[in-house]
Amino acid sequence: MLLSIWKTNVGEFTIDLKIDDAFYKEANEEKKAKAFFFRLVELLSVDVNADVLKKVNEKYLRELSFSLAKANDFLEFYSPKDGKPFYNSFRNALRVKKSNEVEKMWQSAVEKWKDGFVKDLDMAISAYRSVIDKEKYAKIIQKAAKLGWFFSPEVFKKIHFRSLSSVNRKNIFRKIRRLYPSSKELKEMSQKWSDVKYFFKRKKIINSIIDAYERGELSLAIYALLPQTEGVVWDFLIHTNPMEGEMEETIKFQNRKFVTVEAVMRMIMASIAEEEKIPFYKWVKFAQYDEVNHGLNRHAIEHGISTRFGTKENFLKLFLFLDFLHFIISKTRFNKRDVKEVRRMSDITSNVKKILSEIPEYVRLVAAAKTRTAQEVDEAIRAGVKIIGENYVQEAEKIFPLVKEKAEWHFIGRLQKNKLNKIIRLFDMVETVDSFEMAQELDKRCAKMGRIMPILIEINSAKEPQKSGVMPEDAKEVIVQISSLNNVRILGLMTMGPRTGDPEEARAYFKLTKKIFDEISEEKIPNVSMKYLSMGMSNSYKVAIEEGANMIRIGTKIFGERIYKK
Repeated sequence: MLLSIWKTNVGEFTIDLKIDDAFYKEANEEKKAKAFFFRLVELLSVDVNADVLKKVNEKYLRELSFSLAKANDFLEFYSPKDGKPFYNSFRNALRVKKSNEVEKMWQSAVEKWKDGFVKDLDMAISAYRSVIDKEKYAKIIQKAAKLGWFFSPEVFKKIHFRSLSSVNRKNIFRKIRRLYPSSKELKEMSQKWSDVKYFFKRKKIINSIIDAYERGELSLAIYALLPQTEGVVWDFLIHTNPMEGEMEETIKFQNRKFVTVEAVMRMIMASIAEEEKIPFYKWVKFAQYDEVNHGLNRHAIEHGISTRFGTKENFLKLFLFLDFLHFIISKTRFNKRDVKEVRRMSDITSNVKKILSEIPEYVRLVAAAKTRTAQEVDEAIRAGVKIIGENYVQEAEKIFPLVKEKAEWHFIGRLQKNKLNKIIRLFDMVETVDSFEMAQELDKRCAKMGRIMPILIEINSAKEPQKSGVMPEDAKEVIVQISSLNNVRILGLMTMGPRTGDPEEARAYFKLTKKIFDEISEEKIPNVSMKYLSMGMSNSYKVAIEEGANMIRIGTKIFGERIYKK
């Protein structure tokens, strides 16, 4: 959050200059650019509604559009013409910014994937080299690969190439036909693949493909086998590196699944044959595609350009490539610690996506990150979390510089006067203001730092003596007092409720806090906006939402049980 005072011809208003994705998405439902801008401002404001906006002069609306563009880093794309309406230009510039964010997210994730995956792939390639004596047969392997033939060590030893000159298209195919004269031998080979789960799940379809080959339906068999080579690599990526899980939605919408698979193919080819392209995965211009030579090319086949690819040679090339992939994947193993880490990160992603799919769109999810690492926080943000909640300033100081992903940060712990300066520097919102005195001190520090801090008033709804928070009967009085301060803005209420095993036991306290929320909202106190009602945690958030919460704080259900250092 970045609160700012917007001065207009009809008064001064408090605006959050940071455009939240949820607000952008909601405003983007408006068809006309002006309606989009007005709806966005209404969502971002603390105290502006549509009727007020209609009375604001164009001059002030234009000034606000520039402030928004600057605060959200799309000023370079925003250049409205003087004297002309700015709404279309503003919307288009913001669209460019959003598109660039997706692109950067993709590039960042690809780099992360490469860093982890290359190391593991190198381990498998080393195993391949050691088994077939790479130094002795390097030239033979490279030449065969350039012709589109890849062999597992077992197949390579059976072929027994005597010299480099014996590696040619005709001789390789002749040797392979002798080794695998019928579907029986191919099925025996494929049975051995079942030790790798990515192949085991394809057992039935691969048997059907072999049957088609035996019947002479070669084009059909090749067409069905091609995506299986990509499929095992894709599954392998998902299960061995959390990047693909995080990026799957982006890849789906950007049509980039094959780009990722092809990257692995290039890495394998570079390691085995010192070239970057596997022959049958090379991109070719369709106008230049040579159909006469019965070429095997993934692009031409899947787009229907190639029609004469149905040969036994092409089928066996693909089948042995799948056998080669089986060897490579079977030799890629994480150590136990790596597997545990990958699974933990994958669980965080799954947990976040599950929660987001369960809660209404208007509910803001705060990931409570107490005791969590920067890597865990990054994982949660990449999975879709927009807000990180921290209980302790010292923990936030440690992980904040290490977290690479952008998010809004909320302080959700008990306030201490000696920590306020750091809280103001680190956090976008404070959810736990529990007295006028603390708000006054926070306001004084914010004034010195030139900051307006959004705050929630914590309500001690269960009147628990061991917990902080304003007593329910004192809420209005405290809020009226705080509303007179210039550098804090009340945006709603927060409550913990009693910590019990049964979430239903918290319902009455959530209901009480919602009642206070509605009463304060009806009072229309200046500088007070009942915008957020933060209540509900891992075991009670569903009940809290039923009782009116539009902000929930979840830790364990996202990150798993906390592991405290001894």
